[in-house]
Amino acid sequence: MISFIIILVVLMGVDVYTLLVALGTSFLGLGFALSTTIQGLLESLQMIFFVWPFEIGDMIRINDGPVLQVESVSIISTFLYSVDGYGIHYPNAILARSHISNYKRSREVIIDLPFCVAIDTSAEHLSSIRQHVLNYIEPQPIFHHRIQLIVSETRDSYVVLILKVSLKTTWQDRIVYNRVASE
Repeated sequence: MISFIIILVVLMGVDVYTLLVALGTSFLGLGFALSTTIQGLLESLQMIFFVWPFEIGDMIRINDGPVLQVESVSIISTFLYSVDGYGIHYPNAILARSHISNYKRSREVIIDLPFCVAIDTSAEHLSSIRQHVLNYIEPQPIFHHRIQLIVSETRDSYVVLILKVSLKTTWQDRIVYNRVASE
């Protein structure tokens, strides 16, 4: 097709060299003028198709901003909702250059439950406390059946222990987290 156009131009008596210089200069100027737009489009495509840091419904944090929920993703922008209901359009080119924390794809939730025990508490009593905690955790499907007990600090008359409990959820499910943390 291109060779046909060149032959037609030569037959019409147009100087091909001058035409190619004019076209080359035009395309160079057009490339400079559209470079930011093309760069943004390529960054958007890279983020959506290769990096894929979130999907619809995920709770994310951009840089150190508020937690936002992903509503829709297009080639040019992503639509997000803030916790208080405001809709926000973010250009994907900006998101591609931002630090994104995704709470849905984060690891399991581990809750620290600190409590104090008198320094003279017997090992049998500590064992019975552990058994009561296991009896509470085992029938509930939201808990992993592993817990850790860590000595945090010791005082003159008591010891501060931290019970680490692992949940079968992610940080995105705040309802489960808040319910378990308050029980």
